[in-house]
Amino acid sequence: MDAVPSDADEAVDALMTMSKVLVGITASSLVSTLDTVTLPQFRILVLLAGQARTRPSDLARQLSVQPSGITRMLDRLVAAGFVLRSLSDRNSREMDLALTVTGEALVADVLAQREDDLRHLMSDLTASEMSLVVSGLRLLTARSSGLHHPAALLGW
Repeated sequence: MDAVPSDADEAVDALMTMSKVLVGITASSLVSTLDTVTLPQFRILVLLAGQARTRPSDLARQLSVQPSGITRMLDRLVAAGFVLRSLSDRNSREMDLALTVTGEALVADVLAQREDDLRHLMSDLTASEMSLVVSGLRLLTARSSGLHHPAALLGW
């Protein structure tokens, strides 16, 4: 006799399926950038987009890598015109990083495409369905803080 799936099993199955949809939407939004920047480089751009200016060592800490580990990526992003590197106002021995207008536009375009796809996904939901989705997602987001790798830690 087959075991009847529990509510938790059904919820996990639904979440696994939805995670594939969300990964697909995310990947689709990045396709146009992959001839310009790599995925790790885009991650750096997203982190920089959320900050006015940052030091390479602070960025490395956010990425959980050694500062030397991002130097070449930053060199490429500076050369491509996505990142500006300048002497720090706080300490003349340090450099600050910031997105250029081109870097800001790249991040904005990807996020706008992702937002458009998500709006399309939800476009046929009724008000009560939308309310259920929002409540469930907020609950899961709040509960995600106990995970090893919440999205905020990964810089996405």
